[in-house]
Amino acid sequence: MNKILHKLLYFTLLLLIFQLHTACNNKKQYDGRIEKEYTWTTLHRFSVTNGYLVKAFINDTSITLSYNNKLAMYNQEGTLLQDTTLTYNGVLYQFIQEDSTFWVDIFNGRQHLLQKFSNNNELLLDRKIDELSDILYVGNNKFIIPGYNKNSNTYRMELYDAYNDTVINFINIGEITNLKDSITNAKGTITFTNKFATNKQGQVLAYYRYNSYFLLMDANLEYTAHQDFRKFPIGEPSYKGHNVLLNPLNCGIDKACIDDKFIYLLTPTYVCKQWNKAKKDRMLDIYSLTTKAYLGSIRFPTIKNKEIVSIENTTKGFVTVYANDKETEIVTYNNDFLSHFLYE
Repeated sequence: MNKILHKLLYFTLLLLIFQLHTACNNKKQYDGRIEKEYTWTTLHRFSVTNGYLVKAFINDTSITLSYNNKLAMYNQEGTLLQDTTLTYNGVLYQFIQEDSTFWVDIFNGRQHLLQKFSNNNELLLDRKIDELSDILYVGNNKFIIPGYNKNSNTYRMELYDAYNDTVINFINIGEITNLKDSITNAKGTITFTNKFATNKQGQVLAYYRYNSYFLLMDANLEYTAHQDFRKFPIGEPSYKGHNVLLNPLNCGIDKACIDDKFIYLLTPTYVCKQWNKAKKDRMLDIYSLTTKAYLGSIRFPTIKNKEIVSIENTTKGFVTVYANDKETEIVTYNNDFLSHFLYE
């Protein structure tokens, strides 16, 4: 069941892909990529066997792993700091601790249930969000929620005030990416499948799985839009039966993170149209946070039979979480590769 929910979170709908798109087999690099030589060294490595990993949260002091209704917090050396089991009907997708309250985001495969509790477990707020996309908490009871707006028939990114149950700002993703046509909920969800990353300065990165766009914004949705060096066109969505097709289809951005100097985008090493054909190889593409200029790429370490779940550059090193259905592996790499890019 968890595996099905994970696929729903990431793909949201079944995406039918024709077998014509097997270009990743030819081992052709993307035009414009600047590869820099680097050998990764491991500072810390540990494994956890708790079943299927839903999500990982990384900061300078800890790595928190979410397994269905269980939270396990570790330091970079693998010492268990906290182990909590929560009783909720659904998958614990997010847990946000504040000073005297905490938020939980429960996902049942169809909607997010946002609940705010006091530290003595008194329920303070309860909101249902009928979206399949990732949502991001930005503080002060506010969330960034990508989704379909039925009134305008457009796919938007909204700033939602959960306390007052109202949308206080939004941006039209179709207009930003020059996909002008109105799109249905299903089409928009596939076209703009995105994830979020944040840094300590409160900046938000939204990045897209099927195109090369990324957005830099603040907690009020003031944004700038950019494309990675590949500059893919946005795939036009269409239906075939109950499935959504994108034309053209591309492997966009797999995982990402940002710090106070750089944007890190994890993308396929070789030209590819299908994500399931691109699992073996990854590049870490690095961009200046100030100018958004592409600075270069280095080959990223992968682990056989495990997917990369999350990456984060921390003061302890470059932390990467790998996982399969049974085991999670957390590796902290030396981040001295940044010396290649500091003076670009």
